Amino acid sequence: MKAQITKVNNYWRLIYYKPDRNSHLTAVTRHYLFPEGAFRHWQGIEKQVVREHKAWAKLISLNGLWLDVHEAKLVTKLYSTGCHNITKRQYGYLSGILERQNGK
Repeated sequence: MKAQITKVNNYWRLIYYKPDRNSHLTAVTRHYLFPEGAFRHWQGIEKQVVREHKAWAKLISLNGLWLDVHEAKLVTKLYSTGCHNITKRQYGYLSGILERQNGK
């Protein structure tokens, strides 16, 4: 992901490019009074993107035959959205499913 933090007049502007469901990049612009707010927001965005990529890697390595109904529902939902906007709880649940399948 690309990001740019610049000073404009009396505020700070954060511009980053976020992939959508079709893997196209869309520009998102946020304005802040202080640069610390822009950097904190950017760090949160970076964590979210890393979580989405790790979740996708785990999702495609699952064996669908060993899932119960609730697990299959979660996996179907994550697969259809491409793991975009996955929560920490869903990521932990997905990690637990994968650990159980691998016998760790």
